[in-house]
Amino acid sequence: MCCRVYTEGNTPRDVANHAVVRILEDIFNQHKGSEINRVVLILNHLGVEEKNIQELTLDFSKSKKVMDFSVDFSAIETLTVLKLRCKTHGVLSINAQNHKKFKKLVLYSMPNRLQIILDAPTLECYKYEGLVRIVDFSKVDALKEAKLHYIQNNNWRYYDSSNMVLANMGAYTGVHVLSTTNIFLEAFKERYVEGEMRSPTFNFWNLKEFHILLKTPNICTLYHIAEFLKQGPKVEKVLIDIKKFTFEPGMLWIIHQKSDMEGKNYEFNSIKEATIDGYKNHWHELDIETLRKELADSIMQGWIPYEADFQI
Repeated sequence: MCCRVYTEGNTPRDVANHAVVRILEDIFNQHKGSEINRVVLILNHLGVEEKNIQELTLDFSKSKKVMDFSVDFSAIETLTVLKLRCKTHGVLSINAQNHKKFKKLVLYSMPNRLQIILDAPTLECYKYEGLVRIVDFSKVDALKEAKLHYIQNNNWRYYDSSNMVLANMGAYTGVHVLSTTNIFLEAFKERYVEGEMRSPTFNFWNLKEFHILLKTPNICTLYHIAEFLKQGPKVEKVLIDIKKFTFEPGMLWIIHQKSDMEGKNYEFNSIKEATIDGYKNHWHELDIETLRKELADSIMQGWIPYEADFQI
């Protein structure tokens, strides 16, 4: 059994967090039974109000038992950042409707979490790492940054997350900064609609920065990247991370997409900086020049090296 509420360092806040961990460990060590089947932790709002907590990190990811953690977020009026890492089930609800300072929510891998409901009008930054899940943003009004590190579900052979990605798209069209993986971009792939091949279309009017991390397996091509950028008329900065990916050409790219891309007159007039991180100079990566050529005329700062950081 492992329960951690922690930060690293020697600040008074860190010392207090370590003290909490020691108390919990003492409780478990003093337990005389053979096992602990259920643990319930309740955060008393009276103590929370007095300490003016601004950032709260809860990590129960290594626990093998069922744990209930009850936090009355309405009592933590000073909270600005909440980070959760746990193995949870069902629906996760974050209720911060009366908070004026709550700006950032970070959720790490929750494989059994089916839906996330956010009631946080002041939330500006949403960061998520894990399988694609439906998120209810209907009560989020100020979202400006989305960092979506979607991962592949290797357990479901025919798992297709595209519909869930598209279901959340309405909330992401208004962000200024979008960092994501190829799983997000795959939702824009062509599909049959009323007998015709079409791609979903959204307008990212406010988008200024777009970072895409490509990982194998992947069906995305440079064509999909170019088509997505076309939907963001104000994008100024583009980063394509291919350190864990290779652009080996597939039949769709060879037969259709490459010629279609070369035949289109893309106008990326707003882009000032574009970067490919992880270029290996492989023969099949030469097709990257097709996209680079499309961007080159509008880039002011040039095609520069950049060290990507997609960790949450």
